[in-house]
Amino acid sequence: MLTEGQTADLIVRLLDEVAEEDSRVHDVNQREFPMIRIVNGRMKEFLHIRLMATAGVSLRPNRVEMRDGTFCSVPVELVLALRDERIDTLAHVAYAAALDGGTMRPGIVFKNTVELPGSELKHCFLSEPFMWDDRSVFSTGYTAGEGMGEERILWLQVLPITDRELRYIETCGVGAFYEAMEREDPDWTDPERASFV
Repeated sequence: MLTEGQTADLIVRLLDEVAEEDSRVHDVNQREFPMIRIVNGRMKEFLHIRLMATAGVSLRPNRVEMRDGTFCSVPVELVLALRDERIDTLAHVAYAAALDGGTMRPGIVFKNTVELPGSELKHCFLSEPFMWDDRSVFSTGYTAGEGMGEERILWLQVLPITDRELRYIETCGVGAFYEAMEREDPDWTDPERASFV
């Protein structure tokens, strides 16, 4: 788990990822759970896309079951890139994980965590980030709090999905879903996209 100091450093790094003019840090509270901070702003290279990323989810345990049946604590933060400001979606996923015992890893689906009126997108699929290069905060090699006791963060990209896509994952498996993603190349930033399976 990260420390408060490492989380503060992470917020500074996240603010470097967005355009300065409208970047904000939101404090989100939900019932008995601790506050989540979400950095929100337009992506520097693609100003029509809003980037939203958590800072502080990694302060809480995230127990991931390994292949051998043992459990390991893996610090996780979440990122969402969408042509619509949806900090509530990111918060819903984080709180759904807390209710589920804190398990977040690639290939997990959190059902009914998206509320986009008129959209088919209703659920969230967690994936390793694929929209950023190795120099970004969201790279697989990112460590938090450099010089303050480094800790590696597992960044997970939140991908809103449809009922049909959820059924496809449940029927065909996560591997087949990744193959379909690569083959069809959907626009994950479109809050009104149709199902691609």
